Amino acid sequence: MPAFIDTDKKQLTTEQANNSRLVTESRWVIEAVNGILKLSFKALSQVKNTMLNHIGFDYRITGALINRYFDRLSSDKEYGRQKIN
Repeated sequence: MPAFIDTDKKQLTTEQANNSRLVTESRWVIEAVNGILKLSFKALSQVKNTMLNHIGFDYRITGALINRYFDRLSSDKEYGRQKIN
């Protein structure tokens, strides 16, 4: 969760700002994959309340299809390790 500024402060501390940036970078990857899911599979573009009992199963099937037939997103594992440490 990104950090919030205290009411008596004007900006985040360095550590809070860095943690907030890390959260933003992580969320960007998740949102990119979510966008691919919604563009590639129209059934997942809008989730209705009636779908809630099986939406997890639908996403698992979709993930399996993407892993099998789509190109993977490229990643830089070393850069990720540096960010975590």
